[in-house]
Amino acid sequence: MQGYGAELDVIQAYVGYERFWGTRNYFSFKAGQLTSAFGSFLLRYDDDANPLIDVPLSYGYYYAPVTTLGLPGAQADLVLGRFDLRAQFTNSSPANRRGLFDSDQYGGWTGGAGYTIIQGLRVGVSTVRGPYLHRESRFFFPGESRPKDLLSTGYGLDVEFARGHWNLRAEWQRFHNEYDAIPAFNQRTGYAEAKYAFHPRWYVAARTNHARNSRRASQDLYEVVVGYRPNRRQLLKLGYQKGRGQRDGVPLAAVLGAQLVTQIGGIGAVWD
Repeated sequence: MQGYGAELDVIQAYVGYERFWGTRNYFSFKAGQLTSAFGSFLLRYDDDANPLIDVPLSYGYYYAPVTTLGLPGAQADLVLGRFDLRAQFTNSSPANRRGLFDSDQYGGWTGGAGYTIIQGLRVGVSTVRGPYLHRESRFFFPGESRPKDLLSTGYGLDVEFARGHWNLRAEWQRFHNEYDAIPAFNQRTGYAEAKYAFHPRWYVAARTNHARNSRRASQDLYEVVVGYRPNRRQLLKLGYQKGRGQRDGVPLAAVLGAQLVTQIGGIGAVWD
């Protein structure tokens, strides 16, 4: 945006209740500002947990199918042995996040489930559905139906595997956005990533992404990172990224990047 200034955005701030019983059963309920329950990446959105520097193509601040910003809403989680379930209601879609004081707020539902096959191997599914546009959106075109009548539906599959020095993760997602004035917009995205810790302080990680849709050019993005922990409070990442296509109107060119994640007096900070 033009001009200068600073903006504060709270990603998570909520009140909650949780209860444990037995050794493998758990229930929680929380309400407030929450990250989306769709997919699995946002569970490790913290830069200290993400082994790479960038995020998968389907996630982002703006104009992504799943925002990394917070959504006002409520969520319930249940774990029964090897099964885990979650249900979330938010004031708007993760594809078009709206604040509490914004216009065109239409509630949406997100749900997910997972099953741990063996220790270290989990598979999961998730879905999201609800209105996704507002009247001032760049994607709301003249002559279109009311935003609350246009629904977005998303489906996702995810898998995680960890054993020894290896951590492997992958997601596949499909999104369908309804329109009446123009053809519906469909998008398929997926990524796979691997991390190998060859020393308690050192690791290498790589991720391959792809995105295909019915209107814009295809996107492919590849990233590799070397990570080093000088101590338990700091993580240094050095990475290289190369892409094809555009992201938010910017070409996915080759990029060299560095990121320092640190904690200062219990407060986390990141420099890219």
